[in-house]
This record gives sequence, structure tokens and C-alpha cells, in this order.
Amino acid sequence: MAGFLETFYQSRVQSDLLHNHQYTICECQFCKLVFQQHILDQAGMELLYGQWIDADQSRRKRQQSKSKLFQKYAAECETIARLIDKPPHDIRVVEFGMGWGYWCRMATAFNYKVTGMELSSERISHAQSMGVSIATDFSDIEASSVDFIYANQVLEHVADPAQIISQLKTLLAPSGVLLLRVPDGRGVADTLRTSGWSPSMNAIHPLEHINAFTRTCLVTLCRGLGLKEISAPVRLSANTPGRFWRSARREFNDRFKLPHVYLTHAS
Repeated sequence: MAGFLETFYQSRVQSDLLHNHQYTICECQFCKLVFQQHILDQAGMELLYGQWIDADQSRRKRQQSKSKLFQKYAAECETIARLIDKPPHDIRVVEFGMGWGYWCRMATAFNYKVTGMELSSERISHAQSMGVSIATDFSDIEASSVDFIYANQVLEHVADPAQIISQLKTLLAPSGVLLLRVPDGRGVADTLRTSGWSPSMNAIHPLEHINAFTRTCLVTLCRGLGLKEISAPVRLSANTPGRFWRSARREFNDRFKLPHVYLTHAS
């Protein structure tokens, strides 16, 4: 573990803060969530995301992404218009855990009313420099007012995902939609039982990915919080046979295998 952390975070981790701490992975018997029992405290989390992770490298990675990423963002934003029966300028969108703000900027280009939520002051400043509106707390957004909430690669990082989902639900309008995307945790529990564990960059990444979800786990958790899964409009590309089959495979994986779930109020 020490060697992995030293290499992955390029010697930025203050190892004395982790000395004599346990690393224990558990499984919820109700929803089958696999999670790290002992996690960093608030001060440790601020060090992790403020200093141990290379912010410049993270920002450059997003700034220099290939067009495929932004095409994906555009497709997700186009889906919002197909889910919400309102003119674009009346659709209120929130991205929870917006990072550097590039998805928010794409959603703004669709003429949605967009707000980003983020804890990192550096990421907030960068997003604001691109014109993204910011909310720093749930209380900054009117309850039951948001038509679409986007939370991509966030829940795996939080200490209490059920609490976060409940708070997001309070923001959601009666017919609003919540999209949750998390890393694919299929096979993690079986691997731990049969082969043991060694640290790596995967769905149960030490320090960062403290929760590992499967699709069933995520849906079960949300159902217990008063949310139900819905089907998103199908997105197929018919330009060429190859693109059609790739898009069909993507649709199948998103709908039945990967933990990418569209949700709305159960009643």
C-alpha cells in the first residue's frame, strides 16, 4: 500500500497521517455496496484533493481532451431536452461535483439555466472564469426547482452516498431527472473473496474511490431513498454500420450493465 501511494501520488502523500491506520473493505448486506470502512477525515480529504492530487495535471487533462469527450457531453446535454418537456431556456440544470466546469459550459451552450456545485476553490475559480454560475451549498438552490441533476464520478468519493443522494433529491422538481454515473464495480467483491486484494486504480482505489457500486447496488440504494429508475431516450448513430453497432453496444451497456442510472421521484 505504501509503495502504491508513493508512486501514484508522486511522493506528495504525508505518510505519517496514514501510519497505524487500518485499511478495511466491507460489503453492505442490503444493497451490496463495497466500501472502505476507514477513510480520511475532513482535513485529510482537503489535503488529498487540494495537494496530493496534481491539480495542474488534472486541469490540463480536461483542457486537452480529445473531441470524443466533448461529443459525449453534447450527447448527454441533448438527452436532457428529450427528457424535459420545456423550452431550453426554462430548463434548470445542476451539475453536482462539476470539477473544472467543462460539462457545465457545454450545457450552457444548449441554453439551459446551469449551476455548478463544487468544493474545490481552485476548480470553482476556473469554472467561473469560463462563465459558469456556482452554488457552494445545497441551501443556495431552491428546493424542488431543478429539472436535471448531473452527478458524474462523484458518489464513489463521498463518505455517505445515501445522504448526498437524499440532498440531491430535495432539489429535484416533481418531474425532474437525476443522472448518476460512477465507476463500474462489477466483480470487485468476488475478486476480494477469491483472489485477495492489491492496490490499483480501479473502482475501489485507495483513499479516493471509497465506494464501489454495481448497477444493481446503485438502483437498490436509490429505491430505498424514494427514487425510481427510468429509461433515457435511445441514442443510436446510423452514419455507418460500424458506428451504429458501437452506439448500440454503448446503449446496451449503459442501460443494463454499467452503473449509469437515470432516476426520478418514485411517487
